[in-house]
Amino acid sequence: MTRLSFIHIFLSSALLAYSSSQWAAVDTFTEPLTVIYEDGDIELTASCYLSPGSSIIVFLPSVYSPFEDQEKYAREIAGDHLSACFSHVFTDLFLPVKGSSYNQVPVGAMLELLSRIKHETGKFVYLVGHGSGNRVTYQIANHGLRNGQSETLSGLIMFSPNLTAKAPEAGEEQQYMALTQEKTVPLYIFQPSYSPHHWHLDKLISHIQKSGTKVVFKRLPDVRDGYAFRQDRTEKEQSLRNRAAELFKDAITQLQHD
Repeated sequence: MTRLSFIHIFLSSALLAYSSSQWAAVDTFTEPLTVIYEDGDIELTASCYLSPGSSIIVFLPSVYSPFEDQEKYAREIAGDHLSACFSHVFTDLFLPVKGSSYNQVPVGAMLELLSRIKHETGKFVYLVGHGSGNRVTYQIANHGLRNGQSETLSGLIMFSPNLTAKAPEAGEEQQYMALTQEKTVPLYIFQPSYSPHHWHLDKLISHIQKSGTKVVFKRLPDVRDGYAFRQDRTEKEQSLRNRAAELFKDAITQLQHD
């Protein structure tokens, strides 16, 4: 970077009240740890809900629901040895809530925010994306690998990733982003079955694995893209949302296993 970066970490009074010897007795903190990254005109923030345990997942915003609900989701997941953060990057940068806004997410600044989360919590960081948002998560991971920050991210967790270079014409083969030809951090893919990306999952996995990247996946039957954030969730989708912490912990365990 060409400008000096200033990092401010604010801990809530509730968090400060606990000494390190008391962590094992705490299930979760209802008041978040707020991490703020500033560099010139850019200010990025994340709200992190902490729990004992070695891993923390960080959500890139989804376009499927109000951000308040997504932060609530992160708060619900935190506990039972899993911590969770919600990135406010769309709100911080005044980006409209649509898929094309992912193109305006500053990759380097996001990586620095994740680095601060790792540094301040001492946990392994896993970045979570949905749909076309996974283009950005891939870029963030590869940016770190190219710039000597390979320790920042321990893995990516992708829901229904859309990594195509462009929408294929009728009869055309799927073409993927050039970035997917480079080896990156381990990936875990959750693929809802009621999604157009479901039909191309095997090809995507085969394509990514050619780079030497570790890929683990789980198909999610009878749910739609963005199921956890939809306001009209079916009974099946609500049940799966209620099991989110279990699903994430299982994904992390598999990514950590050689």
